[in-house]
Amino acid sequence: MAIAALVCTVSCNKDDKGGKNHNNGGEESEYVAPITIDGDFADWAKLDASKIAKAECVAGATKDDLKLVKVYFDSDNIFVYTEFEVGELDAEGDLWIPFHFYLNADNSAATGGDSQQFTDKDAEWMFETSITSYDPGLFKWWGAVGADGWLWTPHDADNSLPEHSADDNWGAIMGEGSGIGSSAGTIDRKTGKGAYEIQIQLAMMPGVEFADVFTVGFDIQINWSTTGILPNAADGELAPKLKVTRVK
Repeated sequence: MAIAALVCTVSCNKDDKGGKNHNNGGEESEYVAPITIDGDFADWAKLDASKIAKAECVAGATKDDLKLVKVYFDSDNIFVYTEFEVGELDAEGDLWIPFHFYLNADNSAATGGDSQQFTDKDAEWMFETSITSYDPGLFKWWGAVGADGWLWTPHDADNSLPEHSADDNWGAIMGEGSGIGSSAGTIDRKTGKGAYEIQIQLAMMPGVEFADVFTVGFDIQINWSTTGILPNAADGELAPKLKVTRVK
């Protein structure tokens, strides 16, 4: 009998507590992650809501499978909570539901570009893998500054270069399975309705420095075709990426 709902947890380096926090006496204490990636979302309700960046699906959006994203950003991690509804899925077998982060990590319009999904063309980094097991590949923007298109590998930007394959992580700066990310959540195969939480360890992003304010956009795909974008706008229009501020 096919099981209607999938519960999935992927956790990497869970014993690594990361950096340090400072208490009122100035002494250093071990970093304690404010979110535990276990599929129990109750700890999100314990956070200061004013410090969570949020985007919800706009009425009239044409690609509306992503319903909600929340982002919490601190000294060590980016945490994301998302809700989606992608339609009926295969009753059995593994699920592969691509989920992307498009990151303007340096908060600058002088770097990066756009995959034709947001008004601000300044994302210099992109994460990609299935939301059901989020330990993603990290891709760099290879196009001209402010350009748009799918220009996330050297071959994308210059077709005279060799095509990528699994042997070179499909052109990623860092391939999937590095331990940078983890996810947990549930999805109902009958409706495609699900909710997941994700953790990204900032220290594992090679050569990437985050400004205290950055912007990020998300998309979800079925069969490698985008069916949901956040932030979004009505009637097929585009919206700017979500602004996220570091919690200190």
